[in-house]
Amino acid sequence: MYKQIFFDFDSTLVKLETLDVLADMKGIGEEVRGLTEASMNGLVPIEDVFEKKVGMIAPSLQMISTLHELPQVFVEGIEEVIGILHHLGKEVFILTSNFDVVVAPYARRLGIPAHRVVANELFHTDEGEYLGMNSRNALAHTGGKRIMIDQHIRSKNEAVMIGDSVTDLACQPSVHRFVGFGGVVVRETVRARADVFIEDSHARALLPHLLSQEEMKCL
Repeated sequence: MYKQIFFDFDSTLVKLETLDVLADMKGIGEEVRGLTEASMNGLVPIEDVFEKKVGMIAPSLQMISTLHELPQVFVEGIEEVIGILHHLGKEVFILTSNFDVVVAPYARRLGIPAHRVVANELFHTDEGEYLGMNSRNALAHTGGKRIMIDQHIRSKNEAVMIGDSVTDLACQPSVHRFVGFGGVVVRETVRARADVFIEDSHARALLPHLLSQEEMKCL
């Protein structure tokens, strides 16, 4: 059915908001989570909080490496689902406001090539200390995910987006179907406006909404 399948990263492919976990390492988790929820629920524009949040965390390469060592972070069944999609010849993308250095190891584990990871950039010193982020990247701004998805979609009727937040929901006009994923966190605005909303915590529940009946018979 769909040839290009775009996944959000945090709370969609992984059971974490990874920047919040990095904030916990700095002892500012509660404050940063408040900013995350405000932007993910659409209460404030992402540009009002995102760079501020990242600056508060100031994630070093060592902090990010520690994050990558956490076990069992993938949403249950997502490795199987991505494997099925690849086997059927689908182009699987990660589209996230998060950062390439954070997302890359997870993408590799899922077999998603680097050129299909659409993410922002972090800058570090030679010693691995935080210097800043690319605040000019569209992904740091409201509507940025739609701008970036439009650069990769070949045909609206062959594209689907899966995500948990209003920043993902903004991609809805550009794709044939927007699937809201509530397996990690349920956001009521997304539930109300998604073409399909999934509350099952197992990623396999996504497959009937991504594949044709003929493709489902092949599983």
